[in-house]
Amino acid sequence: MIRTGRDSTIELPLLGATRQITVDLAVVVLATALYTWMASGLFDWIIDDAGITFSYARNLAQGHGLVPQPGVEPIEGYSNPLWVLFWTPFFLIGLFDPYILPKIVSIVLVFLTYFVLHRLIVRLTESRFAISLAVLILLSINTSWVAWTSSGLENPLFALLIAVLLWLCVMIQSEQAFRPVVWGLVAGLVSGGIALSRPDGIVYAWLFPLALVILPATAGIARRLFAAGAYIVGLLATAGVYQAFRLSYFGEWVPNTYYVKGGPDRQMVADLLMLTEPYREKLVQISGSVMGQSVWMVVPAIIVGMAVWVIARQDNWRPKLLLVGFTITALGAYLILTLDWMGEYRFATPFFMLIWVAMVCFTLLVVRSLVTTRGLRTTVGLGLLIVALALSVIEHQPRRERFEAHRVTDFNRVKAAGPDRFNAWNEYFGWEDATLLTPDLGATLFYSDIRIYDLAGLCDPVIPRKRRWHQQEFYDYVFDSIQPTIINTWGSFTGESKFDDDPRFLQDYVGVNAHIDEYVKRVYKTERLSGVFIRKDALAGREAKLDSLRQGLAP
Repeated sequence: MIRTGRDSTIELPLLGATRQITVDLAVVVLATALYTWMASGLFDWIIDDAGITFSYARNLAQGHGLVPQPGVEPIEGYSNPLWVLFWTPFFLIGLFDPYILPKIVSIVLVFLTYFVLHRLIVRLTESRFAISLAVLILLSINTSWVAWTSSGLENPLFALLIAVLLWLCVMIQSEQAFRPVVWGLVAGLVSGGIALSRPDGIVYAWLFPLALVILPATAGIARRLFAAGAYIVGLLATAGVYQAFRLSYFGEWVPNTYYVKGGPDRQMVADLLMLTEPYREKLVQISGSVMGQSVWMVVPAIIVGMAVWVIARQDNWRPKLLLVGFTITALGAYLILTLDWMGEYRFATPFFMLIWVAMVCFTLLVVRSLVTTRGLRTTVGLGLLIVALALSVIEHQPRRERFEAHRVTDFNRVKAAGPDRFNAWNEYFGWEDATLLTPDLGATLFYSDIRIYDLAGLCDPVIPRKRRWHQQEFYDYVFDSIQPTIINTWGSFTGESKFDDDPRFLQDYVGVNAHIDEYVKRVYKTERLSGVFIRKDALAGREAKLDSLRQGLAP
């Protein structure tokens, strides 16, 4: 014991624990500070799709139910139910701002993720804080990680839950830590949360059972079965309960977003396992996005190398096998999903988190095995870290600058071009019960004073099922059933909808700024009209106002 004054003592273990906590927090705070600085260029950017989540959360908090707008029929136009529920309390207490609060929440969730990763890396590598800090720095440089964890979407929550699940799977490999019912139940709840954060999150559900299978023999069959049973209870209490709710509330087995985005089938899974195209090219691209296309082979080599090492060396192999399993699962989930038009590998957030942990851990294993002198190990390790940092900066600095300069579907920009404009038109023309058919939905739902129909199809029960497959029924739905006051269309939505193939489009609507869409001309090899179109019967007696609008003399 150490005496610190009259009648007071401090035990050395307590001093050691306090020092360790201080070091842990210092590592995480430093890494989070770097992440925050990297994300500062996007501080005033939120992706428009986040507005869909915010609108559902607000409507739920206000008692309207899970609907995109008050008064409409329930439809599951989101694919992240846990993220919707996450935001609901903020609306209940009146503490929500769509620009500031998502950024604060992102930083907090990333801080928690970094803390879990730090403790996990320390356990996996049996080393001091320097290795963990290196991983977190490399991750904080990654443009995709920074952009999508700060976008307002569910990515930071998704990553945190996956990190927690990996930590749980690693921890139960210790006999002292393994309490079957408690750990199994918690793992089931976390796995269910992952599945409710994103649809592809369900693929992580097999990893805790894998952790149970590879437990040391001393764990016994009975304890594994108890843990497995508790895991199933936790999984059913989250994902299972929500699935039952989905069936009873929405009347569907899958969210409405499935009919827009689709999902993998058996042939796609087979092609992925065989790494046929397009999956081979996607593997090259995602691997090259870590440190540059010139060294893309490093990523698959690390994954294969660690798997072989685990099998061959059998040295503390269980945690490392779990890391390989999580990394391969994250990579496979990204590869099988369709390419995302938003760019910067939005669906690969967990992969970037896990691959850096795997790469640093495997490199440390190899260096420790091949280099026997401690000083030389430090030199080699530091040299490899400098190379990784240099390659990462060279790869990600220009990508980050491009993303900051060309912010994809900015929530605030959509607000100005969509709801601000059309709300003003609604007041200017003096319409009653006006409706708008538009593909830009996030800010539009959040700020619009008029009824919205979703041309993208996420929040519409008919459009994703009819367009392209039953085109005439799609036309009848638009021009006879909903008859929107305003149609706003552009790009791929013009190309897919083919409005001008139906005579009712030009008979019933007049263009405000109609133009031949160059994107459609280039991609779809045909000429089609994009722009904003107003229903003619909504302009009866208001023709002078339309002329003023076209001349820029009205809002």
